[in-house]
Parts: sequence; C-alpha cells; structure tokens
Amino acid sequence: IYSPSILRFKRSDFMNMNKDNKQELCKAIQNLYINTRKVNSIAGNSSLDKSRFANQLETVKAELKETNKGLKEGNLGEVVDGCGDLLVTLSELIMIIDGNTDLLHNPPQYLNSQGASVEELVEGINDAINSSNFIDALGLAEDLAFQLNADMVHNLYSIGKSNLSKFILAKDLDEGSETEFSICEAIENKGRYTEVYSETNTFEGEDWVVFKSSYDVENDESYPQGKFLKCPLTFKEPELIIYE
Repeated sequence: IYSPSILRFKRSDFMNMNKDNKQELCKAIQNLYINTRKVNSIAGNSSLDKSRFANQLETVKAELKETNKGLKEGNLGEVVDGCGDLLVTLSELIMIIDGNTDLLHNPPQYLNSQGASVEELVEGINDAINSSNFIDALGLAEDLAFQLNADMVHNLYSIGKSNLSKFILAKDLDEGSETEFSICEAIENKGRYTEVYSETNTFEGEDWVVFKSSYDVENDESYPQGKFLKCPLTFKEPELIIYE
C-alpha cells in the first residue's frame, strides 16, 4: 500500500480550481478509465475474460474496506484516495462483466444530481457491492468524486499517473543494480504481501516487468491470479489536493 502526498488548502485560496466543474470532472473520470485499461494490459490482464471476475471483485472489496476505514476515522485524504481506487477497480470489473470496453467511450453525464452526502454515497456503494449491483456502485463512486471536498480533477489525473508508475521497463531494470528477485524479496520484507513474484509482459512493443502477490496479509485477501504491486524503483505516490 502507499501513502499519497496530501496537500491541504483553504477552498477560498484556490477557487480557480473549480471543484464544481462537472464537465472537467467527467473528462477526468473517463481518462482514469482509459488509463486503467492500459495499466491492466501492462499487468498482463489485457483480456476481459470472465475468469478474472472473482480476483477483480476481491480487489474492489479491498479498496472499499480502506475507503470505509478513512470515512470512519474522518480521514478525508484516505477517502479521496479510496474513491479514486474504487473508480479504477470498479470500472475494470464492469468491463470484465460486459466483455468489452464500451465504458471507455461513455463518460458520466450526471454527477450526484440527488445531492447525497459523502456518508450516504459511501453507504450506497457498500450496499450496491454487497448486492452485486456493480454498475450502481460505479455510478455512486462517480457521484462521490463530485461530492468530496477536494480537487478531484487534479486528483484523478494524479492517481492515473501513479498507477502507471507501478511498472518498470525490462531494459531499465537490466541496466540497474537491482534484480527481479531482490525486488520481490524487498516487497515481502515489508510484511503486507507474501508469495510475491514477477513476470514480464509486452505492451505496445515494449517489455515491462510486473510484480504481483497472491496474498495480502493486512486485509486477509487471496488473489489466485495475482494482485499487481508497485515497483519500488519507479513508483510515484499520487499528489492529492483536499480542501479544509
């Protein structure tokens, strides 16, 4: 897990960021979905085969657990980060269910038209996921992005860039002093993940090294097909802007 860089500002000092610009936020959400498909392709998940469903659902539930924790503790930065991660994981889940990438071509049109509170929206996401209404859960996560007291346009682009930085080009790794084995060992030594391994995947003509784990100790979650992790050599934490 990573700890995003949180920048806190008074809303009045940054009115030009215009949190309420729905059109820009809709574009940022759509861009994050496109970015997510690229990230999954590099990670070896280019197929939207339904055999990935169970593994992806576990990832969604893990991100929801962290979002719930942030809300319970009154940690806005963690809720903002969790919202972004829910958009990432739920959008991929929806594409797996649909078996296509139509979602990438249909940006959201309406954001929290009912004026629900952050608490109500998170509760709705929990209910929707528990009842397997995943498209509703994604819509509520989009609503949450609008409702949060943060610059979510900036934040979603930052999360997307951060996710892409989880991987390292094979040629860059070969030129360094670290090896795939030493990186796997370093990740396991941090204690959260076990059964860490690496694989090399080709995307758009370039070979990428991806690190994965089969078990998340902290959340007691198993990932038979592997959960991809950040490469400590390249990963850059997202920079999140929240308002006080």
